[in-house]
Amino acid sequence: MFNGKIKNLARLADNRLVILALCALFAIAMLQSWVFPLGALLYTRGIDGNDCGQMVWNIWHVTESISSGRNPYFTDQVYFPVGANLAHHTLAAGFFPVTLLVKIFSGGDPLYPLYAYRLIGLLCFTLILYFSFLLLREVGIGRGAAATAAVAYSFSHFYMAHVMHLNHLAGFLIPLTALLSVRVYRAAGRNLILLALVCGLAVYFTEFSLYIYMATALFILALSLYASERRRLVTLWQQAGTLNLVLAVAVFVLLLAPFAINLARDKVLKPPIEQSSIWSGNLAGFFIPDPEKTPVYGHIFSTLNKRVTTGVGGFEMFLGYVLIFFAVVGVIKVRNRYLRISAVLAAVFLVLSLGATLKVFGTETRWPLPYALLMRVPPFDLGRTPVRFIVMGLFFLMIVAAAGIAWLQNTVAARSGPRWSYALLALIFFWATAEVYQPIARQHPFMPPQQLSKMAPGPVIELPLLAYDGYASLLQVFHHQPIATGYLARISQTQLDHATALKEIIDRGGPNFCEEIRKRGFRNIILSPPEYIEPYDPGTVKQLELQKCSLPVIDLRPQGALVRNHPNFIIKEATEEPVEFPQLGPRTRLQFSSEETNKFLWYGWSGREILSHWTNSGQAAMVFSVPEQVKKEAGLKLRIYGGPFIAPGRVDAQRVRIELNDQPIAQWTLTNPEPAEHAIEIPAGLIREKNVLVFRLPDAASPRTLGISEDWRLLGFNVQWLEIE
Repeated sequence: MFNGKIKNLARLADNRLVILALCALFAIAMLQSWVFPLGALLYTRGIDGNDCGQMVWNIWHVTESISSGRNPYFTDQVYFPVGANLAHHTLAAGFFPVTLLVKIFSGGDPLYPLYAYRLIGLLCFTLILYFSFLLLREVGIGRGAAATAAVAYSFSHFYMAHVMHLNHLAGFLIPLTALLSVRVYRAAGRNLILLALVCGLAVYFTEFSLYIYMATALFILALSLYASERRRLVTLWQQAGTLNLVLAVAVFVLLLAPFAINLARDKVLKPPIEQSSIWSGNLAGFFIPDPEKTPVYGHIFSTLNKRVTTGVGGFEMFLGYVLIFFAVVGVIKVRNRYLRISAVLAAVFLVLSLGATLKVFGTETRWPLPYALLMRVPPFDLGRTPVRFIVMGLFFLMIVAAAGIAWLQNTVAARSGPRWSYALLALIFFWATAEVYQPIARQHPFMPPQQLSKMAPGPVIELPLLAYDGYASLLQVFHHQPIATGYLARISQTQLDHATALKEIIDRGGPNFCEEIRKRGFRNIILSPPEYIEPYDPGTVKQLELQKCSLPVIDLRPQGALVRNHPNFIIKEATEEPVEFPQLGPRTRLQFSSEETNKFLWYGWSGREILSHWTNSGQAAMVFSVPEQVKKEAGLKLRIYGGPFIAPGRVDAQRVRIELNDQPIAQWTLTNPEPAEHAIEIPAGLIREKNVLVFRLPDAASPRTLGISEDWRLLGFNVQWLEIE
């Protein structure tokens, strides 16, 4: 009776629609708080928040472009007026049918891109699980073992770390391509056109398409090492027929060609080589889970996880003990050439994910790895994240682990009966599920700022200006106006020069700022809330004198809140004001290397360095108060120790004008970059209880603009200390 029930369930479980429905229900159970409510954003802070804004913009841009008959790979709506070719961008245009349906069924709701964003994530996880299960069943793995390994792969730390990246979740194309390849291998001519179709369309979903092509080539090469497989491949080639082969190639080329043409036209900057090191995997990350991402193990691995300080650690790299353990079992116990090839390819891609040099815990060993050669070969020379090769390593590891689980189940069934084997399999399945389960708190729906209704028609500049601004992209989804920058995976030199020129105008500040950007075609100014632009310092806008600006200024910052990293200044509409004027006593040296200095520095200053603060604007101000008796004293001196920014042959002199309470008190022309002490006589009666000291720097310059370094701060004068004598 027991066996009869099992057989009935097995027959039901072989129905493709039933399998798909079960995969969807399982994905909903695993991702409920990651998907619902549909109008929420996964992240709103830092790089994650930028990426979420970018992905919502992608969905909106593709849907609106194709619906209007425009090429989605070109736009004049970002980096205005330069525009952008989006071929090197992670556009994931292949999801257009889904987003269009969401737009239609939502009645054109302005939030439809957010709804689609969440639903596509759920769809992708469902399809990764579905096609992984079907692939494992296709190669002869039992249902339970296939389900367990598929869950361990589909919800692995890599995919969960990239739950916000639709181009990565399009990894469902990996098992789908493999499934079709197996079917083509078994029956020449069948599914060949479909395989070509999927491979051609892959480039419109994900950059993993390149990994798929690479893995396919390596697998065929490995098969060719066996004489019998070489004969089999030749036979398949002959059986497929010339017409089928020609049609398959034609379908692939026709689908790939538009993307390839756009890609060839897109001239982008290569990322700095050090980024490949930052985004390389750490060997320890394969085996040490991040406790925050693996709650099932509690804090057992907290100490070890904290030691992983170079490269990418376990939050993205952890392979999972289920896959590791049973992959070892599969390699040892299962004799199968396809399994051995899968094990070798798993190792190859895992090694590639470690980047150009080996990193273990906190040690950068400098030992070269194969990626050091690969990163010199186009198109890998444009990559900056070797860690992503782990997605292919995990895929092949899943296949080997599934064979190991199936071997154990069969062994237990033979020795102790099927009931014990099912019970053991259930335990392994629950272990795999618990290991990848990552619950999060329920998120709040995103509400577009109501202030956007005050905007005038025309381009928008957002402050602070960022070369990569996901929040600006997110807001464009709702206001539909061109924006000064945006957030693209790769930008061109023209776009970078455009952003640098705009930033210099902003940094110079003063009453001319508004007129300068108006001449460049901008008709709106938006001040971004600080939580969307971490880890960058949002800075201040007081120096821009926006209250006098004729353009609409939309201040989305929390009014009355303290400015982040400026603890003595509160946000007021389009400006900032000091909460207090901290006291600077006579003969008390204010060291600009100390954290205490932050409450004195108002606007126009860069972040605190080891010894000093640089001015970072055409004008910089600080506030202070003095004791009552000091105001009555005569012969007061202001002593400043610092040095100018000098670039021989480019900036040979730096003019520094200093004002106290709107009155000029000093004017220097400095030619020596070495710091020195400067004394200023303070006229009698000029100093007050509350004082504003302003540095005006008409010759401040950006090292990036001058071609000296990548530093694009507008440097003028570097202050180490200041005191009143």
